[in-house]
Amino acid sequence: MKLVRKLLIIAVIATVTVMLSFFAQANDQSVRLNLIFHTFESIQIWLLALLSFLAGMLVTILIILFDVIAVKLNEGKLVKENRKLIAELSKIRNQKLAELENLSFNDKRGDRFTDGEIDDRF
Repeated sequence: MKLVRKLLIIAVIATVTVMLSFFAQANDQSVRLNLIFHTFESIQIWLLALLSFLAGMLVTILIILFDVIAVKLNEGKLVKENRKLIAELSKIRNQKLAELENLSFNDKRGDRFTDGEIDDRF
């Protein structure tokens, strides 16, 4: 399985390299690039396209990285809150069970109903 994965990666890299070389041959004209801080007198179009693509990938990776960090921080807060709520729920359940053990059967039913009457409060 590892061999197939390695062969697939090599095939993808070779295909991308061949496609990039065809793209470079088809777009070998030189252009003048005027940026705010610097002017490039002669830069080939394929190189400009490749650099623009790589810059876009870098910006996308940075945005995704910040989103992943924000999600992980939020996940940590939610896990901490969940643990706190589980502990609180367990404490409340144990408290209710202790109170129920102290009550008698008549106290649980309430004092306004007699035997045989239906409790329709709910």
